[in-house]
Amino acid sequence: TIANIIGDIKLLISQTRNSTPLVTILLEGDPGSGKTTMACHMANQTDFPFIRLCFPKDMIGYNENAKIQFLKKTFEDAYKSRVSCIVLDCIERIMDYTDIGPRFSNMVLQTLLVLLNELPPHDHKLLVIVTTSCKYILKHMHMLSVFTKIINMPNLSRPEHVLACLIQSDTFPDQLIDIQTGMTQNRQICIGIKRLLSIIDFSKQIPEPETRLNRFLSDIYVQQH
Repeated sequence: TIANIIGDIKLLISQTRNSTPLVTILLEGDPGSGKTTMACHMANQTDFPFIRLCFPKDMIGYNENAKIQFLKKTFEDAYKSRVSCIVLDCIERIMDYTDIGPRFSNMVLQTLLVLLNELPPHDHKLLVIVTTSCKYILKHMHMLSVFTKIINMPNLSRPEHVLACLIQSDTFPDQLIDIQTGMTQNRQICIGIKRLLSIIDFSKQIPEPETRLNRFLSDIYVQQH
């Protein structure tokens, strides 16, 4: 569950702060499962004096050498603080991975392997949170062994998960019972939180309550096909 994931990451944050000089976390799961949101949220929860969020969009237009220098500088800046946190979002995109071939930047991969294995200076601590939608690719690249902990971000799979999101977002408060009734137990739900929030926002634009309800229920199940 999400509560268990948050609990595990909090323990790893404490481990970084109190004992282990280098802790690396891999958050893996389907696209839209909430990995980036979780990584950024937990990084901000650390209250570490240095927090750096690195996204593939930050490196648009960078050639291989420029990416390597960007990554090296990010870690070097982190080493200047006694306790630091770095988020590397969608690591396969940072490595320019494409499954047509497949192709990727081996130089960027080797740089990441070195940086994720290298201990920070004496008496300094570093937490690195990495996200990926392609765990199997990292396995083929022999990257999984560098991570202290690998955590799966699951899709929402039960009606009560969807209802919890609706209650938390205060969406359709007058239709919760109808939605609960409409979500039958014999139909499988498997949807990422990002996709669910998009469906909620879309459904809110429909003025007729009955049409809104039917469209919402249709869209959360259409993901199965």
